[in-house]
Amino acid sequence: MKKRLNFSAYVLLICVSVFAASAVFSQTTTEKVNALLKDIQTYDFGQSRAALSEFSDLMKNVLDSNADKAAAEKSMISFLETDATFAGKQFVCKQLSIIGTSESVPVLSKLLVNSETSDIALYALERIPGTAVDDALLAALGKSKGNVKVGIINTLGQRKTASAVKSLGKTAADKNAEIAGSSLAALGKIATTDAADALAKAVKKSKGNLKALALDAWLQSADGLAAKNKDAAMKIYESVYENEKSTPARIAALRGMVAVKGAGAVDVLVKALDKDVAIQTAAIGLVKELPATSNLKPLIAKLDKLSEMGQVRLLTALADRREVAAKTAVLSAVKANDEQVKIAALKALSRIGDDSDVDLLAEIAANSSADVKETAQLSLDRLDAPAVDKKIISSMNASDSKVKAELVRSAGARNILSATDMLLKTAKDNDRVVRREAFKALATLSTPDNFDELINLTVNEENNTIRQEAVKTLVAVALKIDGDRGEKIRKAAEKEKEIEAKSALLQALGRLGDQQSLTLMRKNLNSENVELQKAAVRALALWTDTSPIDDLLSIAKTTDNGTVKILALRGYVDLLKLDSNRNDEESLVLYKVAMDLATEVSEQRMVLSGVSDLRSINALTMVASYLGDENLKREAEVAATEIGNRVYQLDPDYVTEIMNKVLKQTDNDSVINTANKVLQKINS
Repeated sequence: MKKRLNFSAYVLLICVSVFAASAVFSQTTTEKVNALLKDIQTYDFGQSRAALSEFSDLMKNVLDSNADKAAAEKSMISFLETDATFAGKQFVCKQLSIIGTSESVPVLSKLLVNSETSDIALYALERIPGTAVDDALLAALGKSKGNVKVGIINTLGQRKTASAVKSLGKTAADKNAEIAGSSLAALGKIATTDAADALAKAVKKSKGNLKALALDAWLQSADGLAAKNKDAAMKIYESVYENEKSTPARIAALRGMVAVKGAGAVDVLVKALDKDVAIQTAAIGLVKELPATSNLKPLIAKLDKLSEMGQVRLLTALADRREVAAKTAVLSAVKANDEQVKIAALKALSRIGDDSDVDLLAEIAANSSADVKETAQLSLDRLDAPAVDKKIISSMNASDSKVKAELVRSAGARNILSATDMLLKTAKDNDRVVRREAFKALATLSTPDNFDELINLTVNEENNTIRQEAVKTLVAVALKIDGDRGEKIRKAAEKEKEIEAKSALLQALGRLGDQQSLTLMRKNLNSENVELQKAAVRALALWTDTSPIDDLLSIAKTTDNGTVKILALRGYVDLLKLDSNRNDEESLVLYKVAMDLATEVSEQRMVLSGVSDLRSINALTMVASYLGDENLKREAEVAATEIGNRVYQLDPDYVTEIMNKVLKQTDNDSVINTANKVLQKINS
């Protein structure tokens, strides 16, 4: 029978087993480390980094084991004492920066005083924690010189080594400007009261560039002190701001004062507004840094006492904060004589205004010009306080037509759906501008439920220009309809007797381009009434595809009316450009038909313009035949060079001939440039 182990013996056995396993693991890791270090010992830049990568991965695995880290560190320390390559030692120093301890300090200190290895030693030392590093750096500081000394000083600064302040205070007065400058910067980073005192002395004693560096470091020390000793930081900021001449330093000090004082910095900024332009500008820029709870009334009270540019800047800053307390001052600035101040105030009103400002903004937009008008419109459109939309709608009853037009426009810009009923009423207003703006807004806001009324408004509109706007609205709303979008318009067009109203409805159908409307168009094309023929032709010319192209060609060939023929021909050429499936040779045939039908120079020019889009040698031949025509040569020159630029690879010799012909006769700079570019491509 086996003897049972007592509990103490059992625990002891487990501990021994774990220790043994750990020892084996550490031993294995050490062997791997040493094996890789042996390879790295001869590594040089440009060679395979396989061993380095494997070593880096191995170091990641030892981070959780103090024993393994210690063993690895010991091996690396030994490595640094060998005659390994610089590249190898550099790599190992980087690894020590991750896992190194005070154990590495002695060997790194040896590298530190050597100008060739100082940088790689500092890289590791900067990141290794503990006072041993600080002591080693300070010890080396007194023995070093030149770049090595600068490197040690920079590292002391990065480590924020408080015990280095006394030494750095001395090196800050070094005759070597680089040593002195780096010492000042290091003191700024250390940011203790002692470091700040040392910098205060340096500021008083130094001149020129060192003075600027000392000021910058002193301010940096104040920034560092601010979190733990606000009074000390504030003394530095105030001293620089009040006593120094450097504008950048004073601005930095002002920024520091605002950061430390918070809401209490308002008085500081108020006083700064009386300083020179640079300080004043900086102070206004810092308004946004003040806490939301700050009482800005003292700042706001200074607004009208500033220069025009100062007012613009402060108005912008107050707007960015949405400072409602500035409302009265902003309204006063809206009346300013200076346009830029007025514009800044209007912009501010869009951020801090409310429904009570709707009428004012509409009135300014209605009665101003250029930039002021545009700014007032944008501010009205962007007002986002409650009840603004309701106020815009209710104010549309205003007697002033210009103001009413601005309110109607804004309703559309703001997408106020609840304004639709009021807009349908204003679309019947006596003022043409109001009606036009109403139709523009209705194009966005109307729904298919309003379609019948929109048709009636279009039919009853007497002004042709505004009726065109009504047609656009009709089409925009029709596109929101599911199913037969043109049905109601067709029915209205069939019943309508008044020619211009009927023409408008047909135009709307043309813009919709639905197949169901072609029958109605063809009926009007065959009408004895020439005006109805014109209306149908104009509508077909607007079609969204080439469905009516043969109808237009037919009427162009058969009509005896010159105007109808021209309209049909123009529409035919426009529709020719829509079919992307037709090849260029087929299109050229159709353009030639159009050219044969064209009797007016304007139509012939239009045809040449269409042909210029083709990629065809035959197209080039066609337009080239018109180069000698006095009425068409300019269009022919443009078309020839554009086509030539596309087809020069197809027949370089022929294209060269045509380009040279164009260059001999043209005085068009654009044509000359294009022709020369084509010739360069051919000859390259």
